[in-house]
Amino acid sequence: MKTLEKLQKADKTNLVTKKDGNLTKRAIEAINDFRNQEGRFYTHYTSGRGRFTTNLSNTTIIDIIKLLGYKYSTGNDSPRGSQTGNYVQVSKIAYNNIRNLVKY
Repeated sequence: MKTLEKLQKADKTNLVTKKDGNLTKRAIEAINDFRNQEGRFYTHYTSGRGRFTTNLSNTTIIDIIKLLGYKYSTGNDSPRGSQTGNYVQVSKIAYNNIRNLVKY
């Protein structure tokens, strides 16, 4: 795949690819989460259960977008500006190319 080869060449610090050229587990999970959202990716996710829940932010998709050279915009659509409203938005072409990096 042309975009995967471009990603492997651009990733000098191994943020999203391993030394053998394959995507890391975190990158695959980020792309699979990104696939379920149409062009707007919410970086927030919750870990834990019950009173031990934690709000976390997955910014791996931003690293992938930067390495592929696509333009993106970030924003927050939460009414009071909380972490759960943070999102990254890309064009339809960028969305389709990033979505196709990982097969189902």
